Amino acid sequence: WWARYADHVRVELPLPEKSMADLFEESAESNPDRAAIRYFDEEISYRDLDDLANRFATLLASRGVEKGDRVAIYSQNNPQFLVAQYGAWKRGAIVVPLNPMLKAKELDYHLNDSGAKVLVCLEGLYADVVKEVVPSTNVEHVFTTSELDFLPEEEPPEILAGTERQRFEGTEDLLEVLRETEPDAQARERVSPDDVAYLVYTSGTTGQPKGTMETHSNVAFNSEVYRVWMRIGEDDSVFGAAPLFQITGLIGHVTLAGLAGAPLV
Repeated sequence: WWARYADHVRVELPLPEKSMADLFEESAESNPDRAAIRYFDEEISYRDLDDLANRFATLLASRGVEKGDRVAIYSQNNPQFLVAQYGAWKRGAIVVPLNPMLKAKELDYHLNDSGAKVLVCLEGLYADVVKEVVPSTNVEHVFTTSELDFLPEEEPPEILAGTERQRFEGTEDLLEVLRETEPDAQARERVSPDDVAYLVYTSGTTGQPKGTMETHSNVAFNSEVYRVWMRIGEDDSVFGAAPLFQITGLIGHVTLAGLAGAPLV
């Protein structure tokens, strides 16, 4: 195997000594003005993404979310996915990324099996699926969000022209409540490389889907493998073509960009 490695790749990579929460914060501190996300024609800097994540961690703390609790994300590829993920990690919570194509029976299974306490979801998915499922789960807090967030209201992208904002009783608008939340450093938990970062579900091809525990060390190491082999540096960007809930999107897109301090498009 080693004989086939590219010349720029070392035979061994050291095991991570920090969590992905720590490594993301280092990227934000080193590159505060660099774009962390490019969403259509809009940009969100590392400084602003880190601030939103701090606010979400504080929000979770205020709602009784403790280290090890599960935060499910049921969404398409958008900035709110990263806000929820990094905010949950700062709180020491475990992120449960869910396929936005799941229907009611499947979503019910995933939420109950994971024991998710918080759900972040798109408004359209709440209306079509979540609303009838949540009462039979342990989910205590639902934050809804829109594909239109972070985009200019007067002229949304053509592909989102038919999208309308929706509000639902018993839920809260994610960005609205984050704007009202002042970041509290006390909400930041100490997270180690051995703590679980993701509970990622198998597709269930040969039976019920199974939640696989991915530690921060797993995530950071595999992200570093991507970064080293592909020579991802400060002048590069990562095109988020894969679904972010899936392992390629999580590692090859989200955490690779966060580790390298590069923009995720």
